[in-house]
Amino acid sequence: MRKVKVKIPAKINITLDVLDKTPDGFHDLKSLVASINIYDKITLKKRKDVFISLKEKGNVTGLQEENNAYKTAKKFMAKYDTPGVNIVIDKKIPIANGLGGSSADIAGVLIAMKKLYKVDCDLSELASELGSDVCYMLNGGLSIIEGKGDKTEYSIKKKKLFINILTNKETVASKDSYKEFDKQHKRYDETTENCAFALINNDYNGFTTFVKNDLYNASIKFVPSMEERIKALKSSGADVAVMTGSGSAVYGIYRNKKARNNAYKTLINTYGEEVIKVKTV
Repeated sequence: MRKVKVKIPAKINITLDVLDKTPDGFHDLKSLVASINIYDKITLKKRKDVFISLKEKGNVTGLQEENNAYKTAKKFMAKYDTPGVNIVIDKKIPIANGLGGSSADIAGVLIAMKKLYKVDCDLSELASELGSDVCYMLNGGLSIIEGKGDKTEYSIKKKKLFINILTNKETVASKDSYKEFDKQHKRYDETTENCAFALINNDYNGFTTFVKNDLYNASIKFVPSMEERIKALKSSGADVAVMTGSGSAVYGIYRNKKARNNAYKTLINTYGEEVIKVKTV
């Protein structure tokens, strides 16, 4: 096998409960997370030497050595003593929008390196070192994640949800959002378990009441335009609209495909290519 191709889906946070701080200064989290049908496609090809080349298509992230896919390949090589690779990433997941684009590329490289060099290993340890939600991205799906986002509590049978995302060119760093969250001294009721329970039991109305993101009031300080975009999603017919991750993308959930599609036609007049029509997978 000279070449391996994998594709990793983006994610949305349906809930995000920010809990107490841990001794190392991070926050414990609990979040209901779902994969959506936007994918980064990662292709790895064997090399005979110990060098790494990286080529990006689509949403280019920047310098090669600073790219998380590059760093991931380097760590994998050091840990398992493998030769180098040529990496090609076709990026479709918007960058720095809370949709898991960076984690998707890390997970994709880990999976591909393991297959390419036939390494018998558990990827979860490296995944935890490389990013908070990379462990989840290795498998994706509809799951509750905990800790720093690196522990999957349990996975749920997939449920189809119809969604419009509004991406944003303005961004907010996660560390800044959490810093502002601490500064605000606000705490919110946990809803993740209730949200998952309602979804499992096909209680759509109940489900929408529990969708929320504890970081929203912090992140909006850096990207105020999210407030107007959430209002636009609700006006378009979304039953609930919320931020994903620490932002800056927001999305609306619609009762059915028809409602989502009708809303998309309305939203595209204002937001153009910033609107993405998706569903959970």
